[in-house]
Amino acid sequence: MKKFVVIAMALICGFQLAAQESGTSESKEYWISAPLPQNFNPFSLTFDYKMNLKNNTWLSISALDLSFGISKHSHSNSYEFASTSMSYSGGVGFGLEFRKTLTPKLTLFHGPQLYYSYANDIYKTNSPAYAVGQNKMLTRRHTGGISYPIGLMYSINDHVFVAAQLSPGAAFHYNDFENRMNPTSGMQTTSGSFGFTDNVGSISIVLRR
Repeated sequence: MKKFVVIAMALICGFQLAAQESGTSESKEYWISAPLPQNFNPFSLTFDYKMNLKNNTWLSISALDLSFGISKHSHSNSYEFASTSMSYSGGVGFGLEFRKTLTPKLTLFHGPQLYYSYANDIYKTNSPAYAVGQNKMLTRRHTGGISYPIGLMYSINDHVFVAAQLSPGAAFHYNDFENRMNPTSGMQTTSGSFGFTDNVGSISIVLRR
């Protein structure tokens, strides 16, 4: 993960220097996106910072799949114990985006993006049968891959846009299930995917300056 961040920062600095040397007027955009279909438990958002490098080429830096959720469960029966479920996720990504103006109001955009995301689901019971720290089940999910978003951006005015995109791609998944209540049932799995994963695409509000 550290190597990924170092490489990303080096590329970003290089792109910024190239844009400055080319004399290109740097437009910047801030994207707020919600994935589709949306899982409302928890609700997740993605934030993108995009900078115009040259002509119709943009650099994209993303904070992906940001979410947090917690729920508590109580029971009226004396033989059942309260429990808590918590989940959170987040990730980073960067890529290049190419644009083509279709009409004065409508722009096509597409381009590759590398990304990494992490998610954790935690279940905790208040049962006295388990010692503190041994009353949990954890599911950790690591995903890394490359996607190729393609979509349309509609201009409301010079500074506000709406956009919709599809995001096909390929990804590698590593899942680690840890059951501290029954350690022998823990497991790790790896898998790959191609095409659309949980999120087919997204809709976005875009602010440009």
